[in-house]
Amino acid sequence: MNPGEEITLKTNFRVEQIHLDLGQITDEASATIQFEGESIQKVGSKTVFGTQNPKISISEESKNNSFQVLGEKIQFTINVKNIGNVTLNNILIEDPLTGFSNVISSLAPQMTQSFSTEYQANEKDLNSGKVENIVTSSFVFGGGNYKFSDSLTVNYVPFIPSILVMEDDFVENPINILENRIAGNVLLNDTLHGLPIKAQNVEIFVVENGGLVDIRIDPNGDLILPEGTPAGTYLIRYKLLFHGVHLRILDGVNSFNLYEGDQFEYLIKIENNGNTAASKLEAKINLPEGLMFISSNSIQRNVVAKITNGEIRWEIGELETGDYVDLLLKLKALPLLNGTTKSFQQTASVSSAESELSVNDNSKSYVVVVKPFFIPNLITPNGDGKNDRFEIKGFARFISIELRVFNRWGDLVFNQVNYDNNWSAEGLSEGTYFYVLKALDADVPASIWGIALKFESNTGIWNGGTPTAADLNGDDISDLLVPASDNSGYFVYAGNGSNSTTATKRYVINTSSTRSVQPAIANIITATASPEVIMVNSAGFVYIFNNIGGSETNFLFKSTTASQYTSNVTPYIVDIDQDGTAEIVLGSDIFGIVNGALVKRVAGTNLNYVGATSGDTGTAIDVVVVDIIASNPGKELVYGSRVYAVNLSSGNMSILKDLSTIAGSGAAAGDNGPTAVADMDLDGDLDIVYNGSTNVYIWDPNQSLVLFRRIPPAFNFGVRGLPLIANVYNERANNGRAKDLPEAIIVNSLNSGAGIVTAYNLNFTTALGSTNQFVWSINTNDMSGSTGVTAFDFDGNGIREIVYRDQSTLRIINGNLAVPVNYVNIPAASSTWGTCPNLTVSASISNSGAAALPAGVYVSLYDADPTSGQANLIGSAQTTASIAQQYFAQEQVFMQ
Repeated sequence: MNPGEEITLKTNFRVEQIHLDLGQITDEASATIQFEGESIQKVGSKTVFGTQNPKISISEESKNNSFQVLGEKIQFTINVKNIGNVTLNNILIEDPLTGFSNVISSLAPQMTQSFSTEYQANEKDLNSGKVENIVTSSFVFGGGNYKFSDSLTVNYVPFIPSILVMEDDFVENPINILENRIAGNVLLNDTLHGLPIKAQNVEIFVVENGGLVDIRIDPNGDLILPEGTPAGTYLIRYKLLFHGVHLRILDGVNSFNLYEGDQFEYLIKIENNGNTAASKLEAKINLPEGLMFISSNSIQRNVVAKITNGEIRWEIGELETGDYVDLLLKLKALPLLNGTTKSFQQTASVSSAESELSVNDNSKSYVVVVKPFFIPNLITPNGDGKNDRFEIKGFARFISIELRVFNRWGDLVFNQVNYDNNWSAEGLSEGTYFYVLKALDADVPASIWGIALKFESNTGIWNGGTPTAADLNGDDISDLLVPASDNSGYFVYAGNGSNSTTATKRYVINTSSTRSVQPAIANIITATASPEVIMVNSAGFVYIFNNIGGSETNFLFKSTTASQYTSNVTPYIVDIDQDGTAEIVLGSDIFGIVNGALVKRVAGTNLNYVGATSGDTGTAIDVVVVDIIASNPGKELVYGSRVYAVNLSSGNMSILKDLSTIAGSGAAAGDNGPTAVADMDLDGDLDIVYNGSTNVYIWDPNQSLVLFRRIPPAFNFGVRGLPLIANVYNERANNGRAKDLPEAIIVNSLNSGAGIVTAYNLNFTTALGSTNQFVWSINTNDMSGSTGVTAFDFDGNGIREIVYRDQSTLRIINGNLAVPVNYVNIPAASSTWGTCPNLTVSASISNSGAAALPAGVYVSLYDADPTSGQANLIGSAQTTASIAQQYFAQEQVFMQ
């Protein structure tokens, strides 16, 4: 630079939520020059202040358009939304009418939280003709106090039974005066609330006898004529007196004292104590935040609980006079967020289509007190049944607990990874011992969690394809390889979205138009530092490309011979013989670089897809290569019912283990299907899960055991998807099982218009081949039965959520419930026929640079329109993905 010269440099900075919350951004820049061997540096800074707008929208709504009787419960829903531009903390929500009060610890802009509360109408409300409810929200921000409110009025509309009594015309009825003397039934054309009147619900009085002194109407509504009534026309008038029903909830346990994580049961006993049958009977109970529904059942009725907006409902139907129904409800106390005792009030109520004679016993309230987990500091293992064991109260709130106990010299005297809450200090003398407790927190959904579109790509993407995520250029941001709609190659998108609308087809190669096959990305050439991309073309030739791009004429390596599987099988990179050089596995064909050429080292047995019965509707043949048999050197190839040994020197493969030879398996020789491998029973060795031609199998090849065999709930056309193995349901916390085993998530076709997703678990099984048993099973609109499924812990609670895509929707599913629910639904229609697994991708795409996306979890999917074909990157709405909490306790315990 010349003296007096000035240079202006421009740069961009992306404003994040944290900067709006701070209210300012300070940018610091420095310039360094070298002058006569000396470094001279000048530093300058500039602070830009933002406009902060702390604002809350609070509104309330009610399911009750009006109230009709004394004591009626009026349900209110309070919705709180941050409509400002800054994160607000410690927002106090109050409803003086119902006594509701809650504090929202943190609420980001555009996020909403809802609460439920209720009010019971009293005589004052009936006299005034309305209930007016006012709710408020208040918080402090920047030294200022803010308060917002809303009101809602529910009017009193007295209940008037709707009885329609029609004129009866018995002129044409043949009457035998000497026999039954019945002219007709006066109730046949009368209605109550639009429904036919049952005689037991009303009393009938004759008010004009038409000149017939002994005429009467019996309890069934039949008009009985006097004996000897002469022929003629008579006009009889009568009136109906409506009987209200008398429903009641019988007394039982009124309160529960629990520890967090504990499960408990209600018995809600409903009785019809009146003289009138009840119809359209409905029972309900509120479900406060902090309590979780586990299950419900009834001995007398087949009723299903429906959970919506913090309320559990049962539609019971009719209940005759003197009859009753029991509802057994199982709940769980969720972990306390602040570690202090909390009380919940639940109110069960019952109603019917008829008017209630007495509302005083139509409801019953219960108090649930939940205490924080407690670690004892004294045990007395003397067999008297008191303090005999080191028993942690609230033990069930944790996914797992590791306990280590030391004597006063520091020697380890007890160690258990999955502590069973049953240590009684066997063989130890009286004294002082020290323990270290490590616990992983149980399923506590994040208080604020969402998902948002991160970027949308340019057009030309195949909406039936599968994306692949990997860091190609070493910038610590995963790039996305996405197949083109014309099956001519792959676009490459930067994970931070910088080329979302300008990405080009960097890999030009003819691919499959019927199956979604992913490239493999790995550093297979040890002489290079960057990863290579391995692809298979439609003729079955294997290509190795560099990390920049390539084509069928521009590559690092092309196989000298084609694979038998063409481009319908996904390649995997595995060091089979563990010599430090990786091989490419394509079904049962194995390729490797030998003497500077990419050659087929093993031409294995053809692994045809067994069980598909409707044309070419099978999924791709994806094998698992893993060291599953300890006695065999190197890794084995696993596919369905067989484990194969691979000999690279001789170029052949042989069967090591065969499920069909195990007694009781019922598997046909060579039975196969989409396969996965994991330790399903946590016994220390790997088990095989596969979705076979007839059954779902879990088997242990080392011990030659069939652990699980089930016919799927649906098996249309024999098509099925790749199994997902993950901990998506915690049966230790939810069902009191000793171990929390992994689940196998299986996808099948249900019929020509629907699919089914089922979670299996070895804790949910009986004898082999018995009735279908599973953790849960849900229907979808994916008729292919082979759509992909994966899992990721989005909300950081230690339990993975399921990522699944059907014909119309990408779903983030909470599978840790008896009936799974969707956390997120995102429109994502596509073709998902049986030849297109459409595996979604979960990956962490992050970077510390200013241009990168915030650290978090992201999911790639495709646009509904196959003509435009745009890739979308969907990610967590949070700036970071949290991890499961861990608790560490180090204390001393005394034994006496």
